[in-house]
Amino acid sequence: MMQTINKTIYLPKKVTDFVDETWGKENLTKPQKKKRVKALRFMAYLFSKQHAEDSYVEIPSTYLLKLFNSQYLSIVNPFRKHGIIRGFETESSKDSYITPSIDRLTQKYKTGKCKKYQLTEDYFVNLFKLEKEELEEIDIKFEVLKKSKKSKSYYKKKDVLFEEVVLEYKTRKGSEDYERDFLKSINSLIIDEEKLVKKTRNVVDNIDVKNLEIFKSDFKDDQLNKYKKTLFISKKNRRTYNMKLSDVFKKASISKKRVFSDNNNVYVSNYELFTAYKKDNTYESYINSIKRLKQGNLYAKRNNNNGRLDTNITNLPNVLLDVIKKDNNLVSYDLCNSQFSILSHILDEKGVKNTEDVVLFKKLAYSGKLYDYIAEKRGITRSESKVGFFEINFDKVGKKSKDKEYLNKLFPNVIKFVDDFKTKYGYKKLALLLQLRESNIFIDGLYNKIMDRVGFVLTKHDSVIFRQEDEEVVKEIIKEHFEKLNFNGKMIKE
Repeated sequence: MMQTINKTIYLPKKVTDFVDETWGKENLTKPQKKKRVKALRFMAYLFSKQHAEDSYVEIPSTYLLKLFNSQYLSIVNPFRKHGIIRGFETESSKDSYITPSIDRLTQKYKTGKCKKYQLTEDYFVNLFKLEKEELEEIDIKFEVLKKSKKSKSYYKKKDVLFEEVVLEYKTRKGSEDYERDFLKSINSLIIDEEKLVKKTRNVVDNIDVKNLEIFKSDFKDDQLNKYKKTLFISKKNRRTYNMKLSDVFKKASISKKRVFSDNNNVYVSNYELFTAYKKDNTYESYINSIKRLKQGNLYAKRNNNNGRLDTNITNLPNVLLDVIKKDNNLVSYDLCNSQFSILSHILDEKGVKNTEDVVLFKKLAYSGKLYDYIAEKRGITRSESKVGFFEINFDKVGKKSKDKEYLNKLFPNVIKFVDDFKTKYGYKKLALLLQLRESNIFIDGLYNKIMDRVGFVLTKHDSVIFRQEDEEVVKEIIKEHFEKLNFNGKMIKE
């Protein structure tokens, strides 16, 4: 089954002008349209990945096969002939690649070296340095083969693997209802594109990667033995590996590079290249989010796995959401220590004995002081205190660390409940359970009730966003809903 994809791409205007001259723009036949879209997709991929004027972008053979099939040369050669792109050449291979072949036994493509291309000096410009008149945004449509899979409905009892703990959801709107409600709310807002782009440029201009640099001396032995997704960034290429943190520091020392940590990933580079990488990715991500909002490329859909309502707002950077909230006089209420407030509620439901450690854990989680308590007790930052709790949520039962061992001494009966649950249902199911419960509280509960009462609400996982004039009504709805659930969690105004 084919699926139609709508996508907005961004390219320097002089590149799109060449595409228009070569493949045309108006009144095209279907084959011509397909070639034009493929040319635009190829150039958009190259443009978005090239981080420096003299660097090459490695394009996976699987991507080229999927995009071009047998039309590769007819698309790429015009760009090469007119000096818009160049291939990376070696003595043994003109384009430095091995043509993939199909394995007779597995019927899968064998992997080889990637093709490498770059935009030439006259056409390459960093995305965040392009002026508005130099950049063109183009909406394209193309078809891809949709993978067939059995749909899973998280609220059906037959799909619940831990029915002893998960609530059986009896009411739930259809996806079309959530989409209708979301469109009603989002279309009533002022979306000031110019102000959002200005904020984006301000964020990008003020990116300082020095505060992201990490040092070997900052980590304990057990932390250094953990594997991290690591990206090595140089002028010529980028390579991704899964490496022990100790090996990352060793290789960085040999190559006289610095090590950075961002969004739980590790990067090995220097200040200049990592700054360019961070700025490029931030700008592109923010601008894409803004364009989708402004152009009406909106979506609202319940996630069949965890029940969350995924929308343009849930993926919008907070700094941009803050601009929209200020422009529209919106307020948000967030659940303190969300995941562990919910875990505390489950401990209550399951009748876990109120030993001293369980009572302390629930008191701290419900009040939103769990991380602060650990940070003060251990003499570390609030951010560092989250590490052990992150491991409680996501790590396997037998996996040990000093952070988790400390929490185990402090809250032994809580950790025992968590480990017993993971042993019975699988270690990945705890995080899923907490997300399901969060969705039940916020989407099946608060979202529907607030929408019914005041006609406007947005959510971002464990928070609700509403108009300031409705604040008292929303506070009353939250209070009533939490009392109905016997949930002692605390919502605070952000």
